[in-house]
Amino acid sequence: VPLGLSGAIPLMLKEMPGIEYSDLGTFSLASWPFSVKLLWAPLVDSVFLASVGRRKTWIIPMQFMIGVTLVYLWWSVDAMLESKNVVLLTVMFGFLYFLCATQDVAVDGWGLTLLRKENVGYAATANAVGQSAGFAMALLGYMSLSSYDLVDLAGFMLFWGVLFFLSVFIVLLKHEAPVAPDEEIEDIKAAYLAMYKIIRLPAVGRLLLVLLTCKMCFSVADNVSVPMLQDQGLPKQHLAALSFVATPISIVLPSIVARYTAGPRPLDLFVNCYIPRLVLAVASAGVVFYAPTDWEAGNLVVFYGALLTVGILGTACGTAMFVSHMAFFARIADPSVGGTYMTLVNSVSNFGSAWPAAVVLKLMTWLKGMTPGDPFYVLVAGSAVAGMGWLMVMRGLVERMQAMPLTEWRVDKVDKE
Repeated sequence: VPLGLSGAIPLMLKEMPGIEYSDLGTFSLASWPFSVKLLWAPLVDSVFLASVGRRKTWIIPMQFMIGVTLVYLWWSVDAMLESKNVVLLTVMFGFLYFLCATQDVAVDGWGLTLLRKENVGYAATANAVGQSAGFAMALLGYMSLSSYDLVDLAGFMLFWGVLFFLSVFIVLLKHEAPVAPDEEIEDIKAAYLAMYKIIRLPAVGRLLLVLLTCKMCFSVADNVSVPMLQDQGLPKQHLAALSFVATPISIVLPSIVARYTAGPRPLDLFVNCYIPRLVLAVASAGVVFYAPTDWEAGNLVVFYGALLTVGILGTACGTAMFVSHMAFFARIADPSVGGTYMTLVNSVSNFGSAWPAAVVLKLMTWLKGMTPGDPFYVLVAGSAVAGMGWLMVMRGLVERMQAMPLTEWRVDKVDKE
């Protein structure tokens, strides 16, 4: 939910005079706590109150603090937007991301022990459905209600802040099983040592390389297409309506593809969706190029049809790829350091999305006047070429990773060496 609320900020900023793509790049840094949460994940994995529960020790206070922060933003967010204080907005939403990222460490670790071993791949399905539903309720809920002047951003944040306070009591009622002796970490030092051992695994090193680079070719389409359409006059309410149509895909699809990702080769789906998503990234540039200049005209059916088609197919490919790699993470993660293991690979995966987003948004401002035509189309073309090159080089590595026995991913392999 907080991530969805933060998604409304770039849409609102882009409508303000004087806001550049580089400002959107600055705000994108707010999401970076999800990319660096591995720095404190061992702390979350090893420090807890046994009377409360290993995961609930962190989930409950983070849930409460998210509520507190949302209530504070109810009081202050309008002033930040009116003054166009992008840095302060980045700091505040970055703090929200920090709280969510910390909670995510605990939830990821809990998910590995809540499900039976043969069902652990479905943790990715639950993760994808939950994230998509929460993001949609927050972003699309606000955009839809605000378009009819039923609520403003501050009031919407107050509503969710109160709900977060109430949800704390639900978590309190959920029983958490005691930590199994073979999954207990002795102290913080041992937790950080475990992370060091995970990184030293050759298999993990190859995986991290894939995660850092696999999404860079989609970044221009994912992060610049919508602001480009706003620049050309497309109202953000129309974007919200189109997203509303595409959102059920991201909620329902994880359950459909679960049968393909719960087995021993979950990354097959990731590889199979790569080229279609690359084609859709190029197609999104075509939609931007042919965007109409008169938004009040009555002949917009073809444009909106194309925009909706590209959006739905892009959402389907992106969701399937997300579920695919999450299922692979759940399959290979060592349960003895489950939270730390999942956090490491998830953090690097998030960083693999975050660093290209910040770079391309900054480049959109820096390349103005330096390239023939609009830099957006230059970046899209370059990304398409880079994406094809990535697939040619990395596909074999992905296949080899899936073929590795689970012992290659276990921390005790480092001890034996």
